[in-house]
Amino acid sequence: MIQILNPSKINSTDWPWQIPGNVWDEDQKKDWPKISIITPSFNQGQFLEETLRSIIFQNYPNLQLIVIDGGSTDESVNIIKHYETHIDYWVSEPDLGQTDAINKGVALANGDYFYWVNSDDYLEPNALHQIAQEILSKNADVLLVKIRALFEENGKTSKPYSATICETKEHSLINAQMSNTLFYNLHKAKTLFPLETNLLYAMDFALYYKFILKYGIDGIKNSEGAVVNNYRFHETSKTNTNLALGKMETRAMHKYIIDQLDPPDFFSKYFEKAKYNESLKFDWEIGNIDKSIFLGVYAKNIANFFYEHKLYQLAKVALNYAKKNSQKIDYKLWFKLNIISPYLMNKLRLIKSKI
Repeated sequence: MIQILNPSKINSTDWPWQIPGNVWDEDQKKDWPKISIITPSFNQGQFLEETLRSIIFQNYPNLQLIVIDGGSTDESVNIIKHYETHIDYWVSEPDLGQTDAINKGVALANGDYFYWVNSDDYLEPNALHQIAQEILSKNADVLLVKIRALFEENGKTSKPYSATICETKEHSLINAQMSNTLFYNLHKAKTLFPLETNLLYAMDFALYYKFILKYGIDGIKNSEGAVVNNYRFHETSKTNTNLALGKMETRAMHKYIIDQLDPPDFFSKYFEKAKYNESLKFDWEIGNIDKSIFLGVYAKNIANFFYEHKLYQLAKVALNYAKKNSQKIDYKLWFKLNIISPYLMNKLRLIKSKI
């Protein structure tokens, strides 16, 4: 039995502070795919013990746990040492941030599938057994699992949600919702690493996009199971404080793909107006993307951006381009651009002419 370090949790009977009793022998390990869990860590000692216990006490019989700590100066290293007999590899040294830590962990991982669990999150009980069963039954290369946001300030939780897959890979690259909810086939994922270390917020998008660009969407499956991970929002969490910066990173990825497709001029107008991280440089193989679908879908999104910024003529150009490329357009926006806006402009001209 592993002693609990957190004094406030010593008598707790809640997960993951209680000690389950299952023990697996070597023969039982053979029946389950090996799952590599990577935990990037830096100065999250107040949450790290809960994170590690939620992984260790899954009692999953074929688990590899890797902790990559970025040289924490709080109690994190003491917590890691306390649990190190249950950790396959750990290190604490300065690094270039979360993405660098994940890169290091993936390089060391040797499982069949991998997932990263942030050092301020925690897994639900029996999560890994559920995931393994679904991966095997669905023959999934990527499994989109459910997570739940936990708001530390008030203790409330969100409804379960997950990343999404759309009807085509082009739609998925643009409109898929993302969160750290993906279990990857490790052999295929390793072909996509390392990720760009200057990605500070949207490394999960980058990996998902790279997978879709190389392997398509056929191997991506939705989980039908329960919540797997609890994603904690607190005052120092990156997701909570820098959502806008994350969007700038994903927009930079989109721009990289679009630039390979010889887009019409209004795309450059959009990226002049929309904020994206100009420091990010990519060298991805974009593969066989249907140009008309990708640019058509993106043009529909751009039209709304132009309209919101009162660039009505550019909005009309973008919307017409989307329609030309067989995209279902927003007819409320079409009505505003083609009926309401011209009517109001004419009224304004008449008023000015009478002054």
